Amino acid sequence: MNVKLEINDNDSIISAVSESNYISIMSEYMADNAEKAGLIKILEIKGYPEIVRRPLYFIKLREKELSELKKDFWEYIKKNKKNQ
Repeated sequence: MNVKLEINDNDSIISAVSESNYISIMSEYMADNAEKAGLIKILEIKGYPEIVRRPLYFIKLREKELSELKKDFWEYIKKNKKNQ
């Protein structure tokens, strides 16, 4: 994975995603609140590593157009999400 940016504060992550075309991974609690507020769209990760003990979600700005690479990645995640 090629990490371009690391942010250690959940609110800053949501802000960065909701104001850009970034995609991020975060816990259900923070992602759920931001989605209810209409800031982001979430997808639950299917088959995430066993070292993770809680649900994680991919998030992105709800209406933002993604680059082709990010769009392909987002579509791959959507096809493999848990809630199918």
